[in-house]
Amino acid sequence: MKKLIYFLSSTLILSVVVSSCTKVDLPYETFEDMQYGAYARLLSKSGDFDFFNPAGSTINSTVEFYDDNNGQNVANYSWTVEFVDNSPGFGSGDVAPIAFASFDASQFSPAPESGLPSVSFSFGFVDALTALGLDISEVTGGDVIRFEATITKTDGSTFSSGNTGSNIFSSATFAGYFTINATVVCLFPDTDFVGDYALTMTQTGSFGPAFLDQTVEVELGPTSTKRQFDAIYLEQFGIGNDPMTFVFDLVCVRVVPDAKQGSGLACSDGTIFFGPPPLADQAPFNVNDDSVITINAYEFSDGGACGGLEDELITIVLTKL
Repeated sequence: MKKLIYFLSSTLILSVVVSSCTKVDLPYETFEDMQYGAYARLLSKSGDFDFFNPAGSTINSTVEFYDDNNGQNVANYSWTVEFVDNSPGFGSGDVAPIAFASFDASQFSPAPESGLPSVSFSFGFVDALTALGLDISEVTGGDVIRFEATITKTDGSTFSSGNTGSNIFSSATFAGYFTINATVVCLFPDTDFVGDYALTMTQTGSFGPAFLDQTVEVELGPTSTKRQFDAIYLEQFGIGNDPMTFVFDLVCVRVVPDAKQGSGLACSDGTIFFGPPPLADQAPFNVNDDSVITINAYEFSDGGACGGLEDELITIVLTKL
């Protein structure tokens, strides 16, 4: 039997410590260590780019600006748009970034709670396609319309995802808003693809079934087309690890597991994750039939062979009860 080690990551330990601390006014004062930069803090976001309804699809956002002078030195917030073709052989291929939208300080207004400069804006699916020189016929589910922002301060300095610390993006405290990845999706009701499902595995990896046969509750995921369920990875070994949350996206005609999902277990030479397989191996699904969901995923280790585990394709079948 291959040796497995149950572990609690330092990231999780940190999140527990932070979540238990006393509530602090946000955002934190950090600019003495950031060369007096600036960023837009996301306050709200909604909307999707729906393949079935491009004319009615928008991404709606509200941000407030923060810098060493309470956002007063932000002069401009501009965005580019580009197209990422995730369906090789279909459509026209990638389209490089071009200028798309710009908001000057004269368009800002005080945010209701903080009083910091704020702006609300909407990016339309059709407007983005027009700017990119594309038609809906050249786009399919899973393709991405990517928007990238740049903040310009009154002194001419600029800040974007390229020169902003990763903590600004990854921390819910800061919620830095420099990138929007709008995946083209096919929307369906929230009541579809949820409920109790019988989980079975028809293809397994080196360690045997990733999940034992069981009933799982499929719930709404972090976005409108994502779903998730909880199950214990390699439960048959009795290691004592907690259930993991397995997240997958129903992208028009394909089931795409989220990238690099931690299983909760590691080998001596690497951590075990799940992720999406190449496009050709992604399982199909019917947006009008939620009776069966087939998920093809890679089971892999990021730090070594992990006892021979290398990008192994597994298949999970969920059958509605």
